[in-house]
Order: sequence, then structure tokens, then C-alpha cells
Amino acid sequence: MKFEHLTFCPIDLDAIDVSLMEPRDKELLNEYHRAVYEKISPYLDGEEKEWLKEATRPVA
Repeated sequence: MKFEHLTFCPIDLDAIDVSLMEPRDKELLNEYHRAVYEKISPYLDGEEKEWLKEATRPVA
């Protein structure tokens, strides 16, 4: 069994304390944000796409 995402919206990275995250947590968040960008960005233009790119930036 596995889960699939029903919605695609970025998670607020400013509200996350990355220092408390395990490496796997960071990997999952980055994968999710990559999927959000791939699904949503084709429907956006210019400034909106730039906002989404920043909102879905990878965490290290």
C-alpha cells in the first residue's frame, strides 16, 4: 500500500525548523515540493511562477 497526494500546494518553509528534521523528512519534503512545482507551474506565468519556485525551494 502507498499514499498518493490529493492536493498540491507548497508547505510554508518559513514555519519549519529544518534543524529538527531528519534527513528522510527533508527528502520527502523536497520530493513533494518538486511534484508541486511540476504540476502547478505550467498553469502560471512570470511573477506567479517565480513565487512558486521560491515557495518550493529545496531544504538542505
